[in-house]
Amino acid sequence: KDYTIAWWDYGYPIWFYSDTSTLIDGGKHDEDNFIVSKILQSDSPLLAANLSRLAVETFVKHPKGKVAKILFAKEDPNTLLKRLRNDDYPLPKKTREIFIYLPFRMINIFPTVTVFGNLDLTTGERVYQPSFFVLRPMRQQGSLIHLSKGLILDVQKGLLIQGERKFPLTRLVVSSLQKDMSIKTIEQNYHRNEGLSVIYLKSYGRVVLADEKTYRSLFVQMFMLGRYDKNLFEPVVLSPYTRIYRIKK
Repeated sequence: KDYTIAWWDYGYPIWFYSDTSTLIDGGKHDEDNFIVSKILQSDSPLLAANLSRLAVETFVKHPKGKVAKILFAKEDPNTLLKRLRNDDYPLPKKTREIFIYLPFRMINIFPTVTVFGNLDLTTGERVYQPSFFVLRPMRQQGSLIHLSKGLILDVQKGLLIQGERKFPLTRLVVSSLQKDMSIKTIEQNYHRNEGLSVIYLKSYGRVVLADEKTYRSLFVQMFMLGRYDKNLFEPVVLSPYTRIYRIKK
């Protein structure tokens, strides 16, 4: 009877191997893509936890319906999403456990995942222009780190260099897995909210560039950096391949 919040690509394997249900899967990815996408890209842990509980409990009562249509037929989408950021939002009674599935392999499709939830449902327009790029470090020369796609990272000056163009960076975070599967991070702050953040996933040999809102998303914070609100989430599976959290609300 439990549910796992995950992108639809992983729905069928989750059903088979974990014996939990999902909101979307390989045969059901429609309006409810918005719900799951919004959770995974949310920069508000409260919104992610509250929307997960509200969506699952609504679906349990209306198994043949579409959660997005049911929820947003009752209340303006922007108003509801704003209210879900509050700790005192009146959630339905908890009837089962809910887990959030964050696999490493989603890193390559995360920009696509965000498209489905990055919408103002009252206008159909994008809410913001996200930036999320996955690169590989190639070599280092002093304070300069050469990345794939011809980009250079100046870790001393906090700049991303592309040919003759230079872009100020907000921060550099080095993230590395420990033996107990916890994540150790070392952070260097540069120009306050002026540009992209750089995340060096040392254990994976990847460098991620993300705008501020995407940097603060649930997927980046909870999978890449191991940062989560202990009042809202509890880790139940930690491995190099996936991090799974139980929602406490």
